[in-house]
Amino acid sequence: MIKRYRLTMLCTIALAALLAAPLVARDTTFKGTVAKVDKTSVEITTGEGAAKKTVAFAVTDKTKVMRAGAAVAFDAAAIKVGEGLAITVAKGDEAKTDFTCSMHPEVSEAAAGKCAKCGMTLKQRTVPAKAATIQLGGK
Repeated sequence: MIKRYRLTMLCTIALAALLAAPLVARDTTFKGTVAKVDKTSVEITTGEGAAKKTVAFAVTDKTKVMRAGAAVAFDAAAIKVGEGLAITVAKGDEAKTDFTCSMHPEVSEAAAGKCAKCGMTLKQRTVPAKAATIQLGGK
């Protein structure tokens, strides 16, 4: 009876773990070459041929930059166009599309409508993904 109870409990725990697996946050890594870089963003080219595309990433004060295994400041990293890199984006910081007011850019809504502050029509915008980690020197 005790063995049967333990087996039932183990099966229940295993089933719960399997069902919860998709809920676990997963980071996404993009590999490519630098297409454009400025003080607040990096654009990289990924893929080849027909699958080739440019993806933009916002750089924040929380972005960790690694060069040759050492952490460096983004502005001191001297990232160059054509350099190979990998950018990791944390779950929840992916690129998204929202609607905002041209007079109140802090207003962000999931659907089109009117600004709650001034009544102007909200315009669609794309918010780039936030880079969590930039690993330089790879491709």
